[in-house]
Amino acid sequence: MIEHSESSEHRANGRWTAAVLVALVLVGVVPRLYRIDMPLLDGQGYRQCETAAIARNFYDEGMNIFYPRIDWRGASTGYVEADFQIYSYAVAVLYHVFGPHDWVGRALNIIIYALSAVLLFSFARRLFDDRAALFAVGFYCFTPLSMIYSRSFQPDTLMAFGSLVAIAFFCRWIEGGRAWMLFLSSLGLSAAVLIKPHSLYLGLPILYLSVRRFGWRFPAQPALWFVAAAAVVPAVLWYIHGYQLWLNHGNTLGIFGRPVTSGHWPVNDVHWRWLGLEIVQRLIYRIATPVGMLFLAVGVLALQSPRGRVLHWWAIGFAICILLAPKPNWGHDYYQLPIVSVAAAYMGFGVTTILDRAVFSRVTVAVLLLCALAFSAYEMRGKIRIREPDKVRIPFTRVVENLTETTNLVIFAVPRPAEPFDVMLYRHRTAQGEDLYCDPRDFYNSNRNGWSIDEVQATPAFVETLRRRGARCFATVFPEIIDRHPDLKTALDARYTALDVNARWVIYRLDEPSAEGGSS
Repeated sequence: MIEHSESSEHRANGRWTAAVLVALVLVGVVPRLYRIDMPLLDGQGYRQCETAAIARNFYDEGMNIFYPRIDWRGASTGYVEADFQIYSYAVAVLYHVFGPHDWVGRALNIIIYALSAVLLFSFARRLFDDRAALFAVGFYCFTPLSMIYSRSFQPDTLMAFGSLVAIAFFCRWIEGGRAWMLFLSSLGLSAAVLIKPHSLYLGLPILYLSVRRFGWRFPAQPALWFVAAAAVVPAVLWYIHGYQLWLNHGNTLGIFGRPVTSGHWPVNDVHWRWLGLEIVQRLIYRIATPVGMLFLAVGVLALQSPRGRVLHWWAIGFAICILLAPKPNWGHDYYQLPIVSVAAAYMGFGVTTILDRAVFSRVTVAVLLLCALAFSAYEMRGKIRIREPDKVRIPFTRVVENLTETTNLVIFAVPRPAEPFDVMLYRHRTAQGEDLYCDPRDFYNSNRNGWSIDEVQATPAFVETLRRRGARCFATVFPEIIDRHPDLKTALDARYTALDVNARWVIYRLDEPSAEGGSS
């Protein structure tokens, strides 16, 4: 009778826990659906348009995942050295069902967010208990970094999900799980490394788990060699292939084939201080929130169980990753997205530790949680919007689209970027050896291909050179470029036809090239 009562209570608690989990995930979905169909110019608009262009080019030009294409290709094929385009390819597959709409890519990431939240609950429950797992999911659902990038058109949410799959299922397998768990772990690890090579840092928590289970004789386990091969072999094969795409076609997203045109960014003491300050600020404001830092600190300091220490090694591995890849981690906050799961698990454990040890009353903890949620909402203020300078790009690209044919190659001119990003953004090498800029936004939104050049490269001679190579239009949404270079304005007026020149943008039709036209 007593056993039956306990079993009924256990089932009731299980149903209540499942209901709370579903409610948390669904409540997290709602704000992510806000303006899901907005143009891809919010947040990391540059990165979103790049990803979306590759997805659309799969859809329009062939579903060969081994040959991704970009738009700033000049007159080349557009094949580009890039990370393995799992996410873009999945979006392109969905395009065949729903049509090529930007909301499809955002919706896919929202689905991945929901799967990540459920998996995080399962993972945290094994490390701690149901309560800590639910709090962890709550933090994961509403932390600003997760909110921003689990609704954007980028592969990073998938990469973070792959990282979580790798560790969560390896934990289950190492504790007596079945072979399919090891297979899923290997699949997640392989996907994470293919999307971001620095995800190899996940080997550190996997190593910790292996040593804890098998001791220092772990190399004798064939299954662990399978995991290592899954992480390394597909990535090595893909990036060798990608590097060949760079050598043969002259386009790169900066994985290995980045051209250097205007100096290096030396990693000196000043840059290390900037990096450290930036990472700390993101931890406080975009991952944990200032209030959540209390729960995070308690979770880290109170965690003693051998099972839970995998979080320590995961965090240490990620810190090493930042040190080994300082520039991308400094320049892009979405590189820290995988650590949100770790921070959320720590914070969930921190909340239950405070409650169990009666450090604060339940009311106080509830108030602190509400403050953390309020700060997340405040931090999100303005993140899901298009900045004023970018709003003009929407009508501008519509005009370019209306004034040109689909097959017309366009020259888009932009201001010269500031260091240290100047080196990173010259990624199209023409057949003649020039290293050109690669801003994808105007190309993607006008559905055109062509050349991206900065204002220093926008000389009358080079515009004429590109005209001879096939350019049919010169356009810029930065008319100040024309104002700063009167010789360019004079040449454009003298040689070509003004289609739409005003205070907001400049668009010229370039006459047909002469017979000596060349390649990209």
